[in-house]
Amino acid sequence: WNSWAEFLASSEFQNSQTTTPFTDSYEEYWKYSAFGGAVYVGYLSEATFIGCTFEGNRTQGGLSGVGGVSGDGLAPIPNRQLNLPNAGGAVYAAYDSSLHFEDCRFAGNVASTDTVEQPHTYMVSFGGAVAYEFDCNVTVKNTVLEGNMAAVGGGLYGHDGFTEIADSNALSNEAYVGAGFYFEKGTVTMADTLIHANNAKTPTAITVPDEEENGDGGDDTTEEEEQLIIPIAAESVVGQGGGLFAASAVLNTRHSLFYENVAVVSGGGAYIAGITDQPSNLLNCLFANNLAGRDGAGASVNWQADVFFGNCTFADNKDHGALGFTLRGGGLYCGNGANVEVLNSILWGNKAEQGRGDQIRVGTLFEPEPLPSTLKISWSNVQAFGSAAAISVAGDSTLIVGEGMLGTNPAVDNPLFTEPLVEPLEVFQRYYLDIDSPCIDAGYRTAAYWGLDEYSTNIFGARDRGDVDMGYHYRAVAKVMCSFTDLVLSGRIDLADFAEFASFWLFHDQFDPCGESNNWCGGADLNFDRRVDVDDLLSFTGCWLEEDTAAPKPSPSLWAIEPNAVPGTFDTVNMMIAETHDDWWPDEYLEYEFVCVDYPQFNSGWQSETFYEISGLTPGFTYAFKVRARDGSGNETDYSVVNPALGRGIVTPGSKTQIPQAEFEIPPFVSDALAISMTARAYSTFPDVAALPEGFAIQYQFTETIGTTPATISGFESLNPTQTRRNLSPTTVGLVYSYQVRMVLININTGAEIAAGAWSEPAAVVLTEVDVTPPLPDPAEFTELSPFQQAVGGNFYHVMVAIEAEDDSDVEYRFRAYATETSSTVVYDSGWRNLDNVVDLPPFPDGTPQEGLPHQYWQKVSTRNLYYWWTVQYRDRSPRQNVGTESPRKRITNTLY
Repeated sequence: WNSWAEFLASSEFQNSQTTTPFTDSYEEYWKYSAFGGAVYVGYLSEATFIGCTFEGNRTQGGLSGVGGVSGDGLAPIPNRQLNLPNAGGAVYAAYDSSLHFEDCRFAGNVASTDTVEQPHTYMVSFGGAVAYEFDCNVTVKNTVLEGNMAAVGGGLYGHDGFTEIADSNALSNEAYVGAGFYFEKGTVTMADTLIHANNAKTPTAITVPDEEENGDGGDDTTEEEEQLIIPIAAESVVGQGGGLFAASAVLNTRHSLFYENVAVVSGGGAYIAGITDQPSNLLNCLFANNLAGRDGAGASVNWQADVFFGNCTFADNKDHGALGFTLRGGGLYCGNGANVEVLNSILWGNKAEQGRGDQIRVGTLFEPEPLPSTLKISWSNVQAFGSAAAISVAGDSTLIVGEGMLGTNPAVDNPLFTEPLVEPLEVFQRYYLDIDSPCIDAGYRTAAYWGLDEYSTNIFGARDRGDVDMGYHYRAVAKVMCSFTDLVLSGRIDLADFAEFASFWLFHDQFDPCGESNNWCGGADLNFDRRVDVDDLLSFTGCWLEEDTAAPKPSPSLWAIEPNAVPGTFDTVNMMIAETHDDWWPDEYLEYEFVCVDYPQFNSGWQSETFYEISGLTPGFTYAFKVRARDGSGNETDYSVVNPALGRGIVTPGSKTQIPQAEFEIPPFVSDALAISMTARAYSTFPDVAALPEGFAIQYQFTETIGTTPATISGFESLNPTQTRRNLSPTTVGLVYSYQVRMVLININTGAEIAAGAWSEPAAVVLTEVDVTPPLPDPAEFTELSPFQQAVGGNFYHVMVAIEAEDDSDVEYRFRAYATETSSTVVYDSGWRNLDNVVDLPPFPDGTPQEGLPHQYWQKVSTRNLYYWWTVQYRDRSPRQNVGTESPRKRITNTLY
């Protein structure tokens, strides 16, 4: 325009008389503020930005003057300095301008929110990245708005314009109202846009002492001295619309994502309010993991707004009560005269902490004269549907329930959300539907009717067919569309496919409509509208001679089970490729190759199984494996990543096999003069131990500690579990010897230790002077008349009586009969007899008790004419059990004739 006088800040002000004392002179000051930190687009101008980056730009508003005293003694406003509004931290467009952004990025731009100590309003800045007003035409394509900030419209502010947004992202922007986007009046068309992690917060002011209080005119206050003032948020003013705020704007949004946005008060994902001449439509949108302090964590609809939600998913949104509000409508809030319709949608896992409609609240909001609201819902799945916890209705508000509702039984109607195996996995990817979900084919009318036949709720990318699935649909890959026209499945669309397609032309006119029963007319019903007609032919011809050149996904391949040492084995590992799918070929046509880097003898070759297990590897040696997949056309993924530093693809056989904690089968004991013996329990006797690979053995490692304090520690090892420590120092007699043992898997050829079990509990013994002398006499002796024969009750016995031996540790006796004087064949053996083990034996045949007579022994024989040669031997009962020499052999004396 030509002069400041031709254009004022608002249309309402244009007819004002600025000389009138009571006119809001604050409006006039706008011309002295800041608009467009990088670019200012003037009245009736056009600007196009392609591939541009706007980063770190800023607008900073000025201050007004203070009204003086007029002749009548009245002071025109303002009566104190006030903030002048600023707008468009990076770009501002004035009345009737045209803006086009394509492939641009706005990051870290700010329309300053600074205020005086007593502000008239906190809404002092508009559009942290972009702002435009009054009949502007704005197009935003493939553009990112990230980390921008303003009081209103942290990413973008649009007032009474015509806005088209497509394939764009609003990420991590901040504002008091409409952190991602703010639209007031006008019309907005939005598609394929991601709105993530934006924050509609409340103002924070910092009060600093006046300069004169600092003595020298400077600011000497420390951070601790500054006082933070957090004003109480007016419920209808700030903290609303974390992802998007639309006030009396007609909003048409499709295929867009609202997730992990935050609103301190209302509408974490979106806040929609105000009367419009036609309803707003949100079709195929996902509202997930958004937060709100009071109501509508997913979306909040208020102030007589008229909104339709179709094929939307509201999941895991939560009202968290940051400022102590009573919480309402965790998924969706409808209040103060709102008129809302929900169709073909899923509301599941949302939460209002105080239970006023976890999924939906239909209320009157919070005004002195509230207006009742209306919700119409049908063909949708609402968790715990039928309970007040699911849909809560307040006052005179109305709930109209139509057909096709699910959710009454949450166990049966659970939508079974699932997610693909991709890295990294974003929150919005967690809401595909499992193939067994009750929401599949459960919606109203066909997917083609709603324009969702090229979209999918399935992680495999299968397009929605027949009756529409409930909830949000993900866009299918373009190449997937042509794969459906490969009717003979060759990887190329050619004459063979056309012949198959032609065989079903107008099939529905002669036979049954296309459907599941006839595999959608052999696959020729490409848009699943139950007929093969010109619409399908157009899809087919669009793919003519298209061929599969893309590898399966993900690429590089990922692991479902990283190479893994199989527990209970020393030489076996297994692994499994992550779920892999191809845009063209069904899963059963995919093949997988597991490769052992540098050791091809352990490669799998191409196989149809996703799992691979291989034995015969060297225990303790580190191997690297990688995996890839290929489809029926031979397109291969890149190999999975091998990264030893991060342990990716790396495995050590036997590393997960536990060797048992060792035990002593025979605890240490003094076995000889200055000698201690012990026996560890053999590895093979433990239950469920792993078999030892060829060339490997268990070594028994012992530690020895001498004395009550471990002053001397030494170790010794052997493949033999029985060990004797000989030639111990005589000076250690009387000291405690403590031993532990463990089992270690070793490579017999190299001696390398592969794996070790835990040390046994300590076992101790006192080294004592050992009795090494057998009982006396040595050799042993019989009494003069022994052995002899005896007959009792018609039975014949050999009776032996040894001379009673002497030893400090008591004596045991053993009697043996040999066939001849020189034979080594033992005919009878009494075993070792002592004072203890004869107590409970029956009396001798002549009735004499055996108690106290271990040195005597009776042996029954078959006839009196058997002449055996007998010996007796002594052994003491010391720990060493010193054994003396056998007596000379004596032939039995025949005393019976």
